[in-house]
Amino acid sequence: MQNTIHLWRWILTVLLGLNVTALADLCIAAPVEIRFPEGVSKGFLVLRDKDGALLAEGEVSQAATGGGRVVNRMLFRFKDGSVHDESVTFSQNRILKLLQYQLEQKGPAFPQPVKVTLNGETGAYTVREGPSSKAELKGRIDLPSDVYNGLTITVLKNLPSPSERVFHLVAFDPEATVYKMVVSPVGTDEVEAAGTTMRAVHYKMKPVLGWWMKTLAWITNKTIPEYDFWVTNDSLPAFVRFEGALYDEGPSWLILQAVPKLAKE
Repeated sequence: MQNTIHLWRWILTVLLGLNVTALADLCIAAPVEIRFPEGVSKGFLVLRDKDGALLAEGEVSQAATGGGRVVNRMLFRFKDGSVHDESVTFSQNRILKLLQYQLEQKGPAFPQPVKVTLNGETGAYTVREGPSSKAELKGRIDLPSDVYNGLTITVLKNLPSPSERVFHLVAFDPEATVYKMVVSPVGTDEVEAAGTTMRAVHYKMKPVLGWWMKTLAWITNKTIPEYDFWVTNDSLPAFVRFEGALYDEGPSWLILQAVPKLAKE
C-alpha cells in the first residue's frame, strides 16, 4: 500500500492521470529497436519555471565507450546551489537496453537529498534519502527488458513514426517498483530554429493504471503525473522541449536547449 500511495514519485530523465483504454491495454511493451545510433555529443540546457524565470543552467554530454555502449549525463546547477545530476549507461546493439542508471538531487530546490542507483542487468538498486548517509536501502527487483529510466527522449527519437508506445520505468519510494508507462502523440507544433520552421511532435507520457489505482488517487486526492515532450519529426529527430516535475508532487518545470555565447558578449 505504501508504494501504491506514493506511485507519484517518479525518478525520470530528460534526462519524468491515465484513463486506461482498450487500446492502451492491447499495447504490448517490448524493447525499442534502434534506428538512430547515438554517439559523442555535448549540448547545453536551461531549466525554467512555467513563468519563464531561469532556475538552473545545465549541460548534457554523451560518449560512446565501445561495444555499442553509450554513457549519457545531464547535469543542472541551480542558482540557489542545488544540483540535479542524472546519468544513464545503455547499449544500442539493435535494441535499446538500460545498463546502469544514477540520479542525485540535493539542495534547497528539492524536498530532501536523494541518491539512486539501478543496475539494469541485475536489478540491484540502492536508495539514499535525507541528509544521513546511513539511511540507505538496498534491494533487487526483476526488470522487464524495456525499463528505460533516463531514456524517454531516446525512445521517442527512435520511433519509426509518431505513434503510441508502452514501456516501463522504475519508481523508488524508497523501495523500487516497476510501472508501465504509455507515451502518445497528441499533436504537432511549429518550431523556429536556425532561420527555418519545422514541426515537432508533442507527446504525453502517463502511467497505465487500473480502475482501482485511479480510485485510490481520487480517494487520496493525488494528482496522477503527466509529462510532455516535444521531438522534431524529420529525417534526423531532435529534442525540443520537456515539461514536467522532477520530484514527487513538485512544480512543472521546462527543460529547453540553450545557445552558448562568448563570456565577453
